[in-house]
Amino acid sequence: MRRLPVFLVLLAALAGLAVWWSLTVKPGKRAAATSGVYSVYRGTSPALRLTFEYPADWSLREETGRIERYAQVLIEGPRNASGTLNPMLVVRSSPRANAGGRHPDARSLMEDHLSHLYKDPRILINRPVQLSGRKGYETEYTHTIPPLHKPGLKGRSIDLRTRHLFIENGEHLVEVQFFADRGDFDVYRRDVDRLLTSLKFSAD
Repeated sequence: MRRLPVFLVLLAALAGLAVWWSLTVKPGKRAAATSGVYSVYRGTSPALRLTFEYPADWSLREETGRIERYAQVLIEGPRNASGTLNPMLVVRSSPRANAGGRHPDARSLMEDHLSHLYKDPRILINRPVQLSGRKGYETEYTHTIPPLHKPGLKGRSIDLRTRHLFIENGEHLVEVQFFADRGDFDVYRRDVDRLLTSLKFSAD
């Protein structure tokens, strides 16, 4: 009986392995879009006199700085498939330099922030912008960060994508930031846009 050439035997083995892999290995879960239902945040502190809409099924909490002077709202989404990160929306307000803060304007705050990012970010967008009638800057970037040491998260580095706006609002500088696993970023773009288009300052 003739023996099959070695390369044909290997080809058959690889084909069998591919079939086995397709039957036994399930593709990784991707982030699911939010329900499209939104809640309204209404800030009452002097620094956060604003309103905006955010995904109703995300958790929200407020914080104030212990060393630096700021007030912020943290809105946390569902855990990513690799178990390393929860996407986050952040709205933060801090005083300008003439009101006791560190930075005189939105550009200075943006440049300082970008200069302290970990591991050489790739800047995708960097441009002037207006938000609810206020001037500022918008930037979008990707970079890789080390594992986040937080209960429930897996200790792996994270490929992150971030959209970050720096806005001048009277004596305050307001930041609107969204970050997520790079592969999940576009899944939540609708929700970020909804927050931005719905944001109104108290004087509006």
